Formats: sequence, C-alpha cells, structure tokens
Amino acid sequence: MIIDLTPVRDGTGPARLLDMVSGRSKAVFTTWLQAQTAAFRAGVETVAMDGFTGYKSAAAEALPEAVAVMDPFMTTSWLCRRGAPPGWWQHWEPS
Repeated sequence: MIIDLTPVRDGTGPARLLDMVSGRSKAVFTTWLQAQTAAFRAGVETVAMDGFTGYKSAAAEALPEAVAVMDPFMTTSWLCRRGAPPGWWQHWEPS
C-alpha cells in the first residue's frame, strides 16, 4: 500500500491512496518507484515506511534526496512492544 501523507502533514485533508502493490520486497518497491515520473520522484521529500530494510534501500537508491522515516503507526507499535509507559503520547510534541 503506497499512501501520500502530504495532505495530513499540510493540514489540508486526509491521506490519499496512491497504489496497492502486490509483494513485499526491495524489488517491488524499486519497480514501483521507477514506474513513476521523474517529476514525481523529484517531488518526494520524505518516505515514511515500516522498518523493512528493503524499502529503505529502494528509497535511498531511487529517491536520494528524500529523508526516510518510520511511519507513525509503526513507531507507535514499536514503542508499545518495548514497554513504553501508558500515556506517553500525551507528552509528545511533534516538531
């Protein structure tokens, strides 16, 4: 699932689904990125993803100027699995 979070970041609307891609590999994500226009790829500033290294490698190769970050759901899931104290998000201030 490839989603554009730009409207959420900008406060202009909900996230929008860009594509549903079958498979979970570096090759699948690389193929999808290469199928996009050069203008699309140049416009990508941040890539939010789960912790799979294949996605990070594909993004780094196809979008060298973009910053890779862990997506909010995966970050929350990761913190909760590692025993983050209840209510930790009430004290979090996004930058």
